[in-house]
Amino acid sequence: MNREDIVIRYGVYLEYKGRVIIDPYIAQILEKIKEKKSLYKTAQSFGIPYSKLWDTIARIERQLGEKIIEKYKGGRGGGAYLTDFGEELLKRYNDAKIILERKLGSLYMIGGVVPSPELIIAHSDDLLINIIIESLRSKNIKVQSLCLGSGLSLAMLSTGEVDVACAHLYDPITNEYNESHLERFWLKNRVEKIFSYWREQVIAFKDQMLLDEDIEEIFKKILNGELRIGMRNRGSGTRILFEYLLKKYSEILNKDLSKVIGLESEYNTHSETAVAIKDRRIDLALMPRYAAEINKLYYKSIAWEKYECFVKKEEINKDAIIKLIDDTKPEKLRELVKNIPGYRVD
Repeated sequence: MNREDIVIRYGVYLEYKGRVIIDPYIAQILEKIKEKKSLYKTAQSFGIPYSKLWDTIARIERQLGEKIIEKYKGGRGGGAYLTDFGEELLKRYNDAKIILERKLGSLYMIGGVVPSPELIIAHSDDLLINIIIESLRSKNIKVQSLCLGSGLSLAMLSTGEVDVACAHLYDPITNEYNESHLERFWLKNRVEKIFSYWREQVIAFKDQMLLDEDIEEIFKKILNGELRIGMRNRGSGTRILFEYLLKKYSEILNKDLSKVIGLESEYNTHSETAVAIKDRRIDLALMPRYAAEINKLYYKSIAWEKYECFVKKEEINKDAIIKLIDDTKPEKLRELVKNIPGYRVD
């Protein structure tokens, strides 16, 4: 058993008479109906049948005894909008979510809650960073691991809520990782990079026949709505890279994103995305090569991305930080990745 597979999650749920009516997934659906003004387009965005979406809404309305969606005629599947009551429910959910995130800082913890941690590391989902954290814990250093995604990790470093933030945010304008995003979060010249490594991102899938397709043909099928995709959570480096690739190939192939199935999906970890592929809920996703191999998926290489970890300059001499820096010297990282596919260290 891998300790990093044990997680604690926090989320907002609205209940009525002891039964959940709004959870994170339903909230995303309501947001998309509000944006698209169409049940059909919303179902298409999530890669689910229209009938399943309508059944979900109808179930909630039966529980509440009140309408949250109104439909009107026009276009395929007709139009739809949130009722005043539907708007109120969504607002209650979003207000509660903001409060929860401000209080906890994280909705996802790996290895459980650590009382009085010596070191708080916010990071994107990654095998090697989990190994590094477990190594520190084995030396009796109390490390709290927060798997937030790259964007939120940098945001929390900026506000001083974590000691270390690890990110892999691509900038297509500069063709670099993280630098422009440090500026965006007011961290430029305020942080030190303490270690970094490269990892291989791949398009992973279960259908062996896709091995015969080149990358452009695969993206053509995605843009035509022939393949269902899974996306990581918003703010994650993998999602940002996938969105960039979709935009890039839409321009190359002179297509838009309107037919892409699963564009609005959100998976918290690479493992969740891989399981969705194995269960055939989606056809493919972008993920690190190790995640594809562990889950016995086929894949095609997309890019080598830089994964970097930062600490504020004033924290550099903290005892736990010094131990982290010592544990992640290039020669030690090279030894760690020697038998892990899809990693390299400069």
